[in-house]
Amino acid sequence: MDILASLSAENHNGQIKIISPKGILPPPQLDWRDQPEKDFQWPKITSASEMIQVMNKAMRAKDWLDREGQERFEQLRKGISPVWRSLSDQDQMRLKKHIGWLWQLLRYRAAPQTVAAQKDLSEQGQLSLIKGRVKAITACHKPETDHKITVQLTDGQVIDAHHGFIATGAGRDPLLTQMGSDGVARLKHGHLDVSELLQITRPDGSIHKDGFALGPPTVMSRGDVIGATTIAGEAALIADAIIDHVKDVGLG
Repeated sequence: MDILASLSAENHNGQIKIISPKGILPPPQLDWRDQPEKDFQWPKITSASEMIQVMNKAMRAKDWLDREGQERFEQLRKGISPVWRSLSDQDQMRLKKHIGWLWQLLRYRAAPQTVAAQKDLSEQGQLSLIKGRVKAITACHKPETDHKITVQLTDGQVIDAHHGFIATGAGRDPLLTQMGSDGVARLKHGHLDVSELLQITRPDGSIHKDGFALGPPTVMSRGDVIGATTIAGEAALIADAIIDHVKDVGLG
């Protein structure tokens, strides 16, 4: 979406093709009304299906283009980390497989200026949204065209282009993979497994009392943890743990 805004600002007049697994772009961030006085209170959850039922009931069929729907979603998100941690690995993977993509779309809503750019480019007939996945990107060697790259999709479609932009996120982190291979840390679906105090867990289940992690590397261990207020709260938790440790060993 940021790329679309940049191209629109530069008065780009060429064709733009967006390839997305679901063929859906994120919804716009709406101007919310006042937030509820009380946060949503999650009941005890024992399975992935129960969690989906609770979320559906809480949303009350409100969609992502509804202000009240976005407010309710944020209320669900605020308290989801303890609920996520209470689920088994199998249920966490079920949730990630079935609604992970939808959660990401609802979670990372688009800024108004990027949505305006997308609408403008679409109305001018410059923007196409293709449902699919990229299999390979290669240099284009066709003498009859000046295209620079060829994009091949898993369904067999082939797209020639002058430029390509990849917006798939960070993916797997080589450092975390190495920590898992070296036996330094226990990984949970490619991410760090951490304790309630954000201490890194070893493969044998013990914890590194002096090793901490927060934010994206812990997402499969703690659930939805990305956001300024969440990161700030976790940083404060780590700081408190370090201060307590220093006091215990008589250094402060």
